[in-house]
Formats: sequence, structure tokens, C-alpha cells
Amino acid sequence: MRKATVAVLAMVLMSLISVPSGAQTSDRSESCRKFVQAFYDWYIATDHKQEGKRLTAEEIVWRRRPQLLSPELRSAIRQDRLEMWRSHELTGFDADVFTLSQENADSYVAGTPERSGKTYRVPVFGVRAGIESKEPEFWAEVRHGIDNWQFVNFSYAVDHRPHDLLTELRGLKAERDKDPSVKK
Repeated sequence: MRKATVAVLAMVLMSLISVPSGAQTSDRSESCRKFVQAFYDWYIATDHKQEGKRLTAEEIVWRRRPQLLSPELRSAIRQDRLEMWRSHELTGFDADVFTLSQENADSYVAGTPERSGKTYRVPVFGVRAGIESKEPEFWAEVRHGIDNWQFVNFSYAVDHRPHDLLTELRGLKAERDKDPSVKK
């Protein structure tokens, strides 16, 4: 009887340890939102400071803060940008890869993250002239690595159809690989 009680207690304790409680999940979600918000606060401030300078805020991220990006995302962005600079032509993604726009908002607000497996999808709202957009301008997809959060992708909608940055970058690379004279 005593062994059975100990075994049941051990199983209960293991289940409590292995299944995150609502509070733990909520803490992780809030940590994720804060990561995305802190990134965009820094990014937009850096973008304004870098105007007219050699390195853009976008370059600073993938060159000097690579730990913020998953290896696949970092590699895809780097490859796309280097190819554009090498060719001196528009052969890559024609927008800021972190805001998915050609004209950044004055600031961005990270919304409530939605969990999907190991990643979180965070809606990001633009603020222009003090007015926050009603709909997200894009979604930052993040996951927690060994010791930090990382962006793994960015998604957006065009004419109500979903798009994502990694798929776009892969498609552009395939076009360049197939026909180096392709200018997009």
C-alpha cells in the first residue's frame, strides 16, 4: 500500500512539473510580448538614428545582433540583402524585413501572443500620428531558444491572402538561382 501511494504521488508530481500551469504559460506569453515590444522600440529608435548612415537598423540586426534571429531566418535575410547589394539592382525583398513595409510606422505595439506548438505569433500594430492601427500590420513569429527569444518568421496579408517572409525570400532566391538576369 505504501509503495502504491509513493508511486501515485511521484506520478502526480511529475505531471505537475512537465505540464506548464496557466500561470507559467501566461508568464511565457507575456515574456514573448515584451521581447517583441522591446525589439520594435529599439528598432524604430535605431532606424531614426541610422538615417543617412552606412549601416541601416536592419543591417545592424543581422550583423551585430544575430542572436535575435533563428539561424534559418538570419541566413535567408543575409543572403537576400547581400545579393541585392552585390547586383546594385532590386533583386530581393523590396521592403524592410522586420516591418514588411517600405515606410515604417512612428512606433509599433505588440499585441497578445497566440501560441502554436513551440512558437508564438504576435500581432504587431503600427502607430502613425498617434493613432494605432485597428488591424495588425504584420505578425512576428517567435520561439524561445536555449536562453533567449528569437524571431523565426514574419507574416502579413495582401488582399486577405497570407504571406510570410521566409517563403518570399526562398521564392526570390529560386528566381535568382534559375535566371541570374532576373530583376524584380
